[in-house]
Amino acid sequence: MEQKRLRRKSVGNEKTLKVLFTYYPLYVDFNHGSALLTAICKQRNIDADYAPVTSLPESMKNYDVIAFSLVTDADYQQCIPYMESAMLAGKMVLAGGVYARRGGHIDSALVHHICRGEAETLPEFLLNGDMSIFKEVRYQESLDGLPMPDLSHVKGNEFHRGIPFLQGLKIIPYQTSRGCPYQCSFCEVQYQPKGVRIKHTIHDEVKRLQRDHSPDLLYTFDELPPYYLAEWREQWKGLYAPFLSYIRADIEPEHLEFMIEHGLKVAAFGVESTDEDFRNGTLKKGITDAQIMRTANILNKHDIKYMAFYMSGVPGETPLNHDIAHIIGGYPIVWQYQDLQTSIMQEA
Repeated sequence: MEQKRLRRKSVGNEKTLKVLFTYYPLYVDFNHGSALLTAICKQRNIDADYAPVTSLPESMKNYDVIAFSLVTDADYQQCIPYMESAMLAGKMVLAGGVYARRGGHIDSALVHHICRGEAETLPEFLLNGDMSIFKEVRYQESLDGLPMPDLSHVKGNEFHRGIPFLQGLKIIPYQTSRGCPYQCSFCEVQYQPKGVRIKHTIHDEVKRLQRDHSPDLLYTFDELPPYYLAEWREQWKGLYAPFLSYIRADIEPEHLEFMIEHGLKVAAFGVESTDEDFRNGTLKKGITDAQIMRTANILNKHDIKYMAFYMSGVPGETPLNHDIAHIIGGYPIVWQYQDLQTSIMQEA
């Protein structure tokens, strides 16, 4: 506790703290939150950077603050040794991210402060000692004032995940919105604010990414791009950019055709279970077999590559029907189910 008080007092000093945003590269070697917060801090003349936790033993000594972005319980567990090392090294240790926002348990002995909301106001703490970011759950009302994430470390090969048709492509991440109106029982979105927040700078930012990075594909990092809203589609008029995107398998055909017209080259959607009754009764997915096949047929007609996601380990699940999965087609990916009710916050 004494160390926490001393650290808090030091934050208000005029000397700018050096901040490292870090994450465990669970599936890809990139973390959108870390890259965005790095850019936000740099706007305020705070010396900031981001790197995976695997770099910490060497790079940690150059920073005063180590901020962990946690996505799932699995990567939180992987980060624990690095949090311990940062504490022992006398660094100020912060934690946030999707896992923290949903109330995931984070051992208070491993960190000084936990952000349970969105962290865009972190510079107020770093520069002025404003503790409200850790005492209140805050969400960004508008995305339009946010800078582009710092992409200085992105090479373009971080998102291949071993998928054959992505190999050799330069893929650059981009987020157009936050939120999802659907409430699937297994998804983190149910712990986020209701409603969808859309960027109104999509056209100019996509052009900038094309100019500065010459990507083969943009990877829309949205939970689900709001292609179902005219407000979102309006910003893509006159714009063509090859991109990879999540969609729902019940996407309206005219919306899918719109995305294809504006550059959709790779799609990903969740089937979750080949048993329609289990998919909709237990998982609350709300998608029929007929809708899945309708979407797969449109994608195949336009020669769009796609990934179909399935889940394994759901209590009471019915086994994956490989014949149905073969008919759905695409590149199948099986995820391990995680019960979001476990590892819920225990500290006051």
